[in-house]
Amino acid sequence: MKINHGSIQRKGARLYLVVYRQGRHKWISLKTEDVAKARERARQLVSVPTSEEEWLTHLEGMGRFASRQLLKLRNEATLDWDGILRCYLVRTGQSTTGGENPTYARWLSLLKDTVAGISPDALDANEANRAISVLAEQYVSCRRMIGFYRRCWLVVGLDPSIWKMNATLKQHVHECGKSREFFRRLTVDEVRHLYSHLLKAAPDLADFVAIGFFTGLRLSDIAELETSEISEDGSFLRIVPNKTRKTKARPLLIPLIHEAATVVSRRNSIARMQTAASPESTSFL
Repeated sequence: MKINHGSIQRKGARLYLVVYRQGRHKWISLKTEDVAKARERARQLVSVPTSEEEWLTHLEGMGRFASRQLLKLRNEATLDWDGILRCYLVRTGQSTTGGENPTYARWLSLLKDTVAGISPDALDANEANRAISVLAEQYVSCRRMIGFYRRCWLVVGLDPSIWKMNATLKQHVHECGKSREFFRRLTVDEVRHLYSHLLKAAPDLADFVAIGFFTGLRLSDIAELETSEISEDGSFLRIVPNKTRKTKARPLLIPLIHEAATVVSRRNSIARMQTAASPESTSFL
């Protein structure tokens, strides 16, 4: 049942006036089960614009709501978890396969598991708030995840206002450091302790830590190192980092020092022997 500035909807036996204000739906109880009385009370509650500016502001808000509803109708056939990612990638001009965006697919997968399979269009503010609390306890990048969910919901026409920082997430961000940081840097002593532990428990991971600590390379860059990116004398790396590959495709010369030089030299020798045995292999780690 539509009226000028909202709609009358039934929840259980009671009727409510539902209005859209400041990007959110507000449910106002009409304290009756009779439709005629509900219409009369709703008209008394709805404010009548007293100026042209107020009326145009109302129309602007209704226009934003209509745009989201239109997007939702156009995308309702794909409002599942996979469809949300496809719509987001198409609207933002990115790869539609998701192969180049494993982080986004992973974040949506984590959300899907957290909300126990509830469909995206059925997710309300309470359930979203619970999901944020659960994710904030486990992932230091939770704030970035919430921003991504908000953008996805906006793109497909769902209500993005359900994604906002709750008390748990604010406390989590505070414990991680500055409000704009999503991690805490390890101290040198902590790195040494971690490295000595990994040398015994997981030598491959210890090699990653050594290279990353003394070169500043990200994990993806280390994992994708090839023998061709190592100088002949093994004293430096000539590499184009993944982060700047599309914008500044120029190689960096990174010197190898301390444990990083030892690890690269050892790994390079093993990789060369593997290449001799299998010429198509170019992997370093």
